[in-house]
Amino acid sequence: MLFFVSTGFFFADMDKQLKRGPNFTPAERTLLCRLAKKYIGVIENKKTDAVTWKEKKACWEKIAVEFNCENTNIQRAADTLKKKWDNIKTTVKEKMTGQRKYALGTGGGPPLPSPKLNDEELDIFESIQVQVSGLQSVFDSDREKGNVLF
Repeated sequence: MLFFVSTGFFFADMDKQLKRGPNFTPAERTLLCRLAKKYIGVIENKKTDAVTWKEKKACWEKIAVEFNCENTNIQRAADTLKKKWDNIKTTVKEKMTGQRKYALGTGGGPPLPSPKLNDEELDIFESIQVQVSGLQSVFDSDREKGNVLF
């Protein structure tokens, strides 16, 4: 029999509830960012075919092995590390897009101070900058006249 719990999880048995793991320490976060940056070409690949998914899964397993070898505190699963990486990326994107959203809005007012990113977040931003900023269009009508490619 399935039960629906207010957290949104379905459990076959109420005695087998998922337990929350301990929070990541700053050292673990830094280690995860370093390892993810090492394999950024694989884990941030935008292809969605079966081969790419297998490569990504294998890469996250490899990251988990390296993470657990270097981290003596808590052993983390590949799924946990992937979820944490996604959360870190989301935080960085939110900080950076808030600035851009304000600049594109109307209404004037004083400019927002630039977002404060620590070294770890700055490294992540450099790795995913295209995802945050987007690509510049060569056909945009707001381009400067001196930069015509024709």
